Amino acid sequence: MNESPSQLALRTCVREMIKERAITQRDLAARIGTSQKHLSQLLTGKCTLSLAWVDRIADACDYDLIIGTKRKRSRKGANL
Repeated sequence: MNESPSQLALRTCVREMIKERAITQRDLAARIGTSQKHLSQLLTGKCTLSLAWVDRIADACDYDLIIGTKRKRSRKGANL
């Protein structure tokens, strides 16, 4: 699966969150209501990691999901 930079960043952020909480994939999968295999697929990019899944994982790890945007640097001569 070809991932965009933002998808890769999101997946990396989720893996870091899980690592910081020192929770096993087996325990986390049980907390979010999925199998360990499916969770592994979500974390490795074999399945789409939707915001709904990120929210469930964040909640199980005692994190708040905060979504934001950041304006891109303007390009010379770019017209909107």
